[in-house]
Amino acid sequence: MKILYITNVDRRYAMMGAACRGLKAEGKLRADCDVLKVESDSRWTREWEEKLSSASLVLIRWMGNTIRTRFWDRCRFFMEKENIPYFMDAAGSAEGEAGRGLEHPAIQVLQQYAQYGGMENYKNFWLYAQSLLSGENERVKAPEKLCWAGIFHPDMDGKCMTAP
Repeated sequence: MKILYITNVDRRYAMMGAACRGLKAEGKLRADCDVLKVESDSRWTREWEEKLSSASLVLIRWMGNTIRTRFWDRCRFFMEKENIPYFMDAAGSAEGEAGRGLEHPAIQVLQQYAQYGGMENYKNFWLYAQSLLSGENERVKAPEKLCWAGIFHPDMDGKCMTAP
């Protein structure tokens, strides 16, 4: 059940990588799960085919004005040819989303974990993705909205107050 997360967003690459490494260190995520960085000049090579060939699920976060590049065209063709389930959340692009093999409710939950941010949501993103593949229906905590502005106190209900 190798899960790959691919992104061109530096902060997401760092945070998802930290969550992935932390879960692997705790023995909660398979060692072959990984986070991969795509650069604007990335080329589709045999190395990319080798990385993706044994994947059970590929989750992609793309930020930019288009996903219509040679790299993504070849990547998508490869995943579809090899029947690798994937989902691409392409924020800011004209195309929006692309994917195959995941049900819409599962995609929505994964998007919430990623959108809400924070290390716990990122760890739960991985655990939820893993539970989708394992069929074990592992109980993973639901995505939790984080307060981005307001008064924070760890003992307060909701941990944050935004209005008096």
